[in-house]
Amino acid sequence: MGDRSALNQLTDTIKTTRDPTALNFAKSTLATTSEGYDTFFQKDKKERYPLANPLEYLRTQAGESPSKNLHDVVVVIDTDQNLNAVAVGFIAFRQMTGENVKMFDFAAVKSWCSQHQPQCQ
Repeated sequence: MGDRSALNQLTDTIKTTRDPTALNFAKSTLATTSEGYDTFFQKDKKERYPLANPLEYLRTQAGESPSKNLHDVVVVIDTDQNLNAVAVGFIAFRQMTGENVKMFDFAAVKSWCSQHQPQCQ
């Protein structure tokens, strides 16, 4: 299970490389990684915690102080260094907002929150 720094390096490569081979590799790696986290945690929630609400599931997976609202979920998405917690944060964000943002699409979360500031604050 991953550390956020590896994901950051991957997204930095996508933003900065001029090498088409490196760009294609980074994009496909990001897509595969995102899909893998999404698939794993969606299945985990359905099988192990079918009745848990998004915040309860985030608490069980993040192992941190309880999230109380959407703002807390966005903080996990934006700052947590454990990609397991971040992935579960994305699942909670989707369930709480009804927005189908892609796993690790931080720009989509930021955009949604900028349009719905009271909910994210």
